[in-house]
Amino acid sequence: MFVAVSVPETPTAEVDAAPRTRRRIRPGALVPYLYILPGVFFLVMWTYSPLVQTFSLSFYDWNLLPTSPKTFVGIDNYAEVVQLPELQTAIVNTVVYIAAFLVFSLVLPIVIALVSRQVQGRARTIYQALIFVPFLITPVATSAVWRWLFAEQGPSPRSSRTSASTCRTCSVIRRSPSGRSS
Repeated sequence: MFVAVSVPETPTAEVDAAPRTRRRIRPGALVPYLYILPGVFFLVMWTYSPLVQTFSLSFYDWNLLPTSPKTFVGIDNYAEVVQLPELQTAIVNTVVYIAAFLVFSLVLPIVIALVSRQVQGRARTIYQALIFVPFLITPVATSAVWRWLFAEQGPSPRSSRTSASTCRTCSVIRRSPSGRSS
């Protein structure tokens, strides 16, 4: 059984001849793009440009000395890398590291979060504090290491025990606008 379907007539060229207006750009519409333009420029300059250059250099046999000639070898460099016995070890190590990273950075935190929702009362506060402590220790340890490295006497065990009263930088900071120490 066939069903007859009527097809509407297509509009003629006279109907489509309505004048098209160009879409005008509002004066303030480009301002947000101007804010991100320096970031995009540096991203392209420092990330994507070296990436493209490295990819193009991978098709040459060259020791990177300006006086030595570049010899085009095509995909021979890739064929040589695929035949290396260390490649299989590198791939296995990469898969193991990715799997371990996913377990310790995704699965384990989700399990801990789900378990922590079941803890009630005073134990919940202690449990939350124990989870949050590593986030506090890292910046404190980092700042202690930087303070130790930039100590006036150099990075030595004695410089980590320097008190604020003997620190010349601290006395400069504590000076009043008149130039005398407070």
